[in-house]
Amino acid sequence: MRHAPILALIMVTIIAGCAMKTLPPVPVKIPTRTIEYMKEVKPILDKRCVVCHSCYNSPCHS
Repeated sequence: MRHAPILALIMVTIIAGCAMKTLPPVPVKIPTRTIEYMKEVKPILDKRCVVCHSCYNSPCHS
């Protein structure tokens, strides 16, 4: 039972974190023009997301 104090501290931290005040929603400006996926969105995803979240270096899960 030497892990009991650590477990208690972890539980208190989790409960305290859940009891904190929630943040207000972030305002999002809706675009008034048509966004082109292939020119504007896909390059960002390829540069920022696919680098880590792709199946090139690890097995894919479906």
